[in-house]
Amino acid sequence: MYVAVHGDMHQDVADTKHNMAGVLENQGNLDKARKLFLESALIYAAVLGDNHEETKNAHHRADTVGEEEESEDDEGSAAGE
Repeated sequence: MYVAVHGDMHQDVADTKHNMAGVLENQGNLDKARKLFLESALIYAAVLGDNHEETKNAHHRADTVGEEEESEDDEGSAAGE
């Protein structure tokens, strides 16, 4: 809907893609999550600049997709020992 209203390169589109990526990551769909994090990063960079916190965060999330879940699993197994 945001794409139809604002076009492809709008911060609302980037925000939505970023949020959808988080949901996909939580569901274990890591490839699609990474793709959407990268798409949101490209839009943030175009709209807000390469050094903006949103841009940096989206790139970081794309680079670390699935890592948080793995570290939580590691902590859980260590606590159960």
